[in-house]
Amino acid sequence: MRWRTLLTSLLLVVGTFCLLIPQVVWTQGGGVLNPRLHRSYPNLTQAFADSDLQPGDFLLVVGPVTEPGPVIIPNGWYGTIVGSPAKPGTIRQSAPGTCDPLWGGGVNCMIDARQRGGLVRIIGLRFLVPNATTGIQAIGWPGLNPQPLTIEKCRFQGATSTAVFSGIVIGVTGGPSVTFRIERNIISGRIGDAAIAVVGNNTNANVQIRWNQITILDASSPGLGVGVGLTGLTTGGNVLVERNRINGGGSTADALAGIVLAPFFTIPTTTGAPGAIVRRNTILNFSDQNVTTTPFPPPPFRGTGIAFDTSAGARILANEIRDNADGVAVDPLTAGSSAGPPLPLVNDNNITCTNVANCIAAGFRGLVLNPGGYNLNAENNWWGASSGPSGGGGTCPGSGLPVLPACGTGAGQVDVSPFRSSPNPNAGA
Repeated sequence: MRWRTLLTSLLLVVGTFCLLIPQVVWTQGGGVLNPRLHRSYPNLTQAFADSDLQPGDFLLVVGPVTEPGPVIIPNGWYGTIVGSPAKPGTIRQSAPGTCDPLWGGGVNCMIDARQRGGLVRIIGLRFLVPNATTGIQAIGWPGLNPQPLTIEKCRFQGATSTAVFSGIVIGVTGGPSVTFRIERNIISGRIGDAAIAVVGNNTNANVQIRWNQITILDASSPGLGVGVGLTGLTTGGNVLVERNRINGGGSTADALAGIVLAPFFTIPTTTGAPGAIVRRNTILNFSDQNVTTTPFPPPPFRGTGIAFDTSAGARILANEIRDNADGVAVDPLTAGSSAGPPLPLVNDNNITCTNVANCIAAGFRGLVLNPGGYNLNAENNWWGASSGPSGGGGTCPGSGLPVLPACGTGAGQVDVSPFRSSPNPNAGA
């Protein structure tokens, strides 16, 4: 409803002031409108360079615009950047440029929102992302900006068919309410590190990542190929990853995982996402059993539906996890690192394959625990067979996807009983 109200208001403003808009927007096929100032610009870079710009302004992107480098949201600015629904706003970039130069020498991006002074909303834009570039970055390394950020209904794809890119990378800190929303975006192509990444720098966070569609066509080196990655978060915030649809591209895509809660060696984080809720997502086709670029030792590296490490209290609930080399990987970096308290839960999921017998013959696995000093609660899951999971050196009861290293209630084992005798009809996005 808020989106409809915003859209209606913007269209009324455009209609009211259309006679005052310089013809550059229409004759060149695209541009940016500031309705309050009754001005148009060839791109966002020039819109932000206008000395009359104020916090709270709306910027309407009409049709394709070409940026000369990264769009740097000015220090202290807040407001809304909206793509026109009638002539969709498309962001291109004529030359690469560094965002956040303090992080490893800099990372190229298209929009840099790390200096925002309040709520920034980026809605309904299409990004043609160049090679080795991130669509929207707001990480602000080493300090993180606590101001809220919403990225919604945007589309990210490579500027060329060979471009390897990341979609959204944000740094977060905690707050009294949910302050970061990444919702209803479409990200598709050759994904580098991650389609969506959230970095906490060992702080808490309030984040919602919901209803996004991610398709990894290829993640060959130098990419990791992660759908949603969360790292460096601590307890005290609220993290929800819900109803996303993530496709890993199949057996030769070199894609690591659909959802990862873990530290990464490339940035100085020591935790994953303790207490995160990961529910009702659909994660398919991370089926490459020889992933070549990954922070997860030891080899062989395998495509994984959901992986979590150093994430005490993580709740993996009612997800559809299908046709992955490993359905769920628990503590692959450090055994026992998610012990808590509280202990993690993996409940009510469908962890299965389209053809279970073929998957088992090919070496696919339902759940793999790197055994530590706690028992993993993996009750009430569907493993692809009414008799429950197989494997575990004969300790598991059935013929479904295998569970390793063992089924049981002891330390270092996986408690799979009771298990579902049929799929959970409410699982998945």
